[in-house]
Amino acid sequence: MKLIDISCPISPDSAVYPGDPKVKIDTLKTLRKDGFLLSRITMGLHTGTHIDAPSHYVPDGKSVDEIPLESLTGDAIVCDLSRLKRSITAGDLSKFEINAEDIVFLKTQDTKEHVFLEVDGADYLVKKKIKAVGIDCLSIDKYGSDAAHKKLLGNDIPIIEGLVLGHVRGGRYLTHCSPLKITGAEASPARCVLVEL
Repeated sequence: MKLIDISCPISPDSAVYPGDPKVKIDTLKTLRKDGFLLSRITMGLHTGTHIDAPSHYVPDGKSVDEIPLESLTGDAIVCDLSRLKRSITAGDLSKFEINAEDIVFLKTQDTKEHVFLEVDGADYLVKKKIKAVGIDCLSIDKYGSDAAHKKLLGNDIPIIEGLVLGHVRGGRYLTHCSPLKITGAEASPARCVLVEL
């Protein structure tokens, strides 16, 4: 069994969504002086690879600790959309065999251009009855918009952002994403892995 880590490391150099807090890691105790190492991290919950819960946009929506782990575990499809230099539409997604209960990963290899999910693409995924969707960008939406977030989270579909998919081939896998169990939080950093079939 081969595990493929698709999580972004978290460090003070981590890219963050415009306006979000930067990562800060402080050493509080040291081995040399105190006999043990103790650190503190300060960051936004939407840092690095993270999961947006419905409560991020939906009144009375599930918080991250209320998302069933089954929603973040199971059959996955990596849709290689790295050729796109624009947005992802329903037409783009219809070229892939996306099944009900799949976890869908959108591989854009986002570098200079922010490739985002159009509302019709989000609606297509809702109609397919997927469990969760992830993307290798800081946001699944166009910067300054929240349309895809509202469509997906409003239908109880968690969003995984900040994935690292450049080293992953398109195709089918098993996956598991583990958010921290933060009571009442709208998001959580996560460790996500793919398992080759």
